[in-house]
Amino acid sequence: MAGACGESSAEERRDRPAPRVATGTAHAGAITVQFRFFGEAEALARAALAAGADGTVRRVLVREGDHVDAGQLLVEIDTSVVRARLRSAQLQREASVRELDQARRDAERLAMAGARLVSEAEIEQARARVSVLEANTERLGASAREIAANLQRHRVLAPFAGVVASRAVDPGDYVGPGTEALVLVGDDTVQVRAELPPDVARLLEVGAEASLVRGDEAVPAQVLGVVRALDPVTRTVRVRLAPTESAPAWLVPGAALQVHFELQQEESGAVVVPQDAVVRGAAGATRVVRLVGDPPTAELVPVVLLAEGVRQDVPSAIVRPSAGTLETGDVVVTRGNERLRPQQAVSVTETSAEQGDDEELGAGE
Repeated sequence: MAGACGESSAEERRDRPAPRVATGTAHAGAITVQFRFFGEAEALARAALAAGADGTVRRVLVREGDHVDAGQLLVEIDTSVVRARLRSAQLQREASVRELDQARRDAERLAMAGARLVSEAEIEQARARVSVLEANTERLGASAREIAANLQRHRVLAPFAGVVASRAVDPGDYVGPGTEALVLVGDDTVQVRAELPPDVARLLEVGAEASLVRGDEAVPAQVLGVVRALDPVTRTVRVRLAPTESAPAWLVPGAALQVHFELQQEESGAVVVPQDAVVRGAAGATRVVRLVGDPPTAELVPVVLLAEGVRQDVPSAIVRPSAGTLETGDVVVTRGNERLRPQQAVSVTETSAEQGDDEELGAGE
């Protein structure tokens, strides 16, 4: 009975018509792949401002949210002590200048009198005194200039136009050099930072186009820079972008958004097939069915799926055979390929669209 049933089953399979399939062609080249990543907007210019000298805060002229112009005075530190030091240095230099003038006159008179009236040693001493006073005058002048420069460090000026993001000091506070007083952010332009996997970042160049998306709104952008080094923590590559049009109201520093790329991807040793030609099996196994011989029969080729996208407006995928052969120009099954067996004869239709429902394709197994 068992033998008879087996023979009957084999005869039935032989009598069944060959399953109908739709086909496509494997190609070389690239596909357009869409990538989406999270990004964060940040100010193109941001600075933590601090005084360069110590002292008591005398005035704070701005509050959080205030708009300031480049060069505007923001914070002033008490300068009474440094002004006193500056005045002392100036007076010492003035006294040294007067003493130097007198020494020069004395040296000139001794030189005119000559060796008949004064000794050569006295003349040399007068000249040496002039040299010493010249050096001392120059030193005191340099000291006065240094104190004057230090006086400017008691003033915090805006390095660029922007908005005060935070304020950390008030009048009466004592601050030292480098104590943060204000944070200023530029409000005229923003940039977007995104973290990308290295295999995607390698496809990017400066000037590449992108879209900044939040909800249903999008604004075109371009890549300003790519950091060609992996972050030691996230193992990602940092990419910096900026909108190419006027930034919408929602694109402000701190805003979370999505960054969309459409990139051309091509892989060595791989081919491009219609997306429907890729059959995903159990446990992640992926295969493509190519047709060989005349009449055509099915050959199952295990592949590694590298990317999915679009080629000439057709959904496509880049695959690399992990066993067997798949080459440019091979005919691959795009519909009716899920249940095909190795070396199974098939009936090729013109296009998958002509065959109606998917259930009809692949029938006859």
